[in-house]
Amino acid sequence: VPGPVKNLQVVDTADGEVSLAWEEPESDGGSKVIGYVVERRDVKRKTWTLATDHIDSPEYTVTGLQRDSMYLFRVCARNRVGSGPNVDTDKPVQAKNKFDVPEAPLNVIVGNVTKFGCTVSWEPPESDGGSPITSYIVELRDRTSVKWSPVQVTKADELSAIINDVIENKEYIFRVKAENKAGVGKPSAASQPVKIMDPIERPSPPLNLSWQDQNKNSVQLTWETPLRNGGSMITGYIIERCEDGSDKWLRCNARLCPDLFYKVSGLKYGTKYNYRAFAENAAGVSDPSNLLGPLLADDLH
Repeated sequence: VPGPVKNLQVVDTADGEVSLAWEEPESDGGSKVIGYVVERRDVKRKTWTLATDHIDSPEYTVTGLQRDSMYLFRVCARNRVGSGPNVDTDKPVQAKNKFDVPEAPLNVIVGNVTKFGCTVSWEPPESDGGSPITSYIVELRDRTSVKWSPVQVTKADELSAIINDVIENKEYIFRVKAENKAGVGKPSAASQPVKIMDPIERPSPPLNLSWQDQNKNSVQLTWETPLRNGGSMITGYIIERCEDGSDKWLRCNARLCPDLFYKVSGLKYGTKYNYRAFAENAAGVSDPSNLLGPLLADDLH
């Protein structure tokens, strides 16, 4: 029979798998080695279990192992006469990756939002689990759903992704996972919900604020629509007045004015006032219009 195999080693471990390698025996016993027998044993048990008896190369990956169990292995060479002596591995090994999955990526931010999509960016996790990160997986869910779906996979050196597989005016939440040789890690914290739409800004100021019909306690103001509505409909206008020489501005209209004119009343006869107007949309209030005044509250206008 053949002599013992040489240099039996565990060369790699993975979840449920252990890879072995060895060298041919110095002596084939006068008959060519035709194969090897590989056996395994859970250290909690006394019996050996056959892994293979027909492998013909000096390496083999034993599969179907329990990830949390410790194993010993033994190998013998076989020729036509029979099997040689067994050679055992020197210490038990666990059938799991030598490293862990990465921790969760950090600081997921959604930006550059338009009606066509958005950009999701993030920072690497604090730990890669002992093995280099191979990719990142970007996931999304509709705000009204609980189901997360992968939407894009990036390379390890790409810390952002342009997301176009979304529907205009829907709200989405995003998160990111890191992957290494051990597998996919835990997800990042979820982003804030983002509505897929063109960005809106505050409108530009109303134009050409002017007056008509001044009397001792009221004045009619008029203006024109702003040059830009900021991508959102103008919801109304705010008018303010200030006594000349003061910096204390008072709002004249309690509710937004929907028109391009407004009658300011409650003026004090013989007092000079300055006026200004603002436009408002869903994003906020514009800068003030041109300053109008000072106008004297009397009947001479």
